[in-house]
Amino acid sequence: MGLDMYLTKRFYVGGNWEHRNVTGHIELTCDNTVYAFEASTISEIIFHVLDWRKANQIHKWFVKNVQEEIDDCRDYWVSNDQLKTLKEVCQKIIDSSELIDAKISAGSSCKNGVWTDIIVDGKKIKDPQIAHNLLPTTDGFFFGNTDYDQVYYKNVKMTLDKLNELDLDDPTYSYYYYSSW
Repeated sequence: MGLDMYLTKRFYVGGNWEHRNVTGHIELTCDNTVYAFEASTISEIIFHVLDWRKANQIHKWFVKNVQEEIDDCRDYWVSNDQLKTLKEVCQKIIDSSELIDAKISAGSSCKNGVWTDIIVDGKKIKDPQIAHNLLPTTDGFFFGNTDYDQVYYKNVKMTLDKLNELDLDDPTYSYYYYSSW
């Protein structure tokens, strides 16, 4: 239970349109079962790019910049320019963030009806002002920690690394973001 987020890229095949001249077939093996598909029946192919778990700062960015402030767990098209902007934001945060030793929250536990915070040794961003200004955290139903700590940093770094792997100047693919909570 909690905030799960996904970025996919899609390749339009249009196999059902005669003028596309799509031929051939695709075979996939899944759990030892072979599935065969005629290419002329395929409309699009969807590739997994990235998923996050409780990266509420990234989710908030998509809600604000892609979903027009509507947080409804639907599929949203993301332009290449929007992904480039997110990449720039992540890069600025990584470049400006110094992790220092600190006590950080690792959730909470309930014993005999009393909730207690679990505090562990970890790292936090020394001066989170730039992170807070560019990619603020947000509360939500099981959206995870809202501290600017090693988990926040890890999610921003993972996002940056994955976006750096994509050719965002290639118009061949369309990108989509969706979340579930």
